[in-house]
Amino acid sequence: MTEAVSPGLGMARSGAPSTSTRAPTTRVVLISEAGSNVGPHPPSRSAATSTEPAVIRAIGKFAVAVRLVFAFAFAFAFAFAFVCVFIVFLTACVFVVFMVVLVLVVLVFMVLSP
Repeated sequence: MTEAVSPGLGMARSGAPSTSTRAPTTRVVLISEAGSNVGPHPPSRSAATSTEPAVIRAIGKFAVAVRLVFAFAFAFAFAFAFVCVFIVFLTACVFVVFMVVLVLVVLVFMVLSP
């Protein structure tokens, strides 16, 4: 990033009249930016240069796959249980509303009957 400053009036060079305008001053403030890709980088590790045996890497990948299967199974079971509980809750609400309406109808018929 560069910064330009115009200092205003003054001596631009020796021998110039005092009413002449000085040239703007330019100075470099920042020479590199954060996150720049300039400069040396450490070598990237590849599977060919790994110090682990292939069997250990395969076991690690298998363990990750098993962990993902269990995570999805748990998420599915949790969602299924949530839906079941929600259905039971709705059924209970409908039953309570039905019972309240039934009691009100019976009371109305008891009051209106001679």
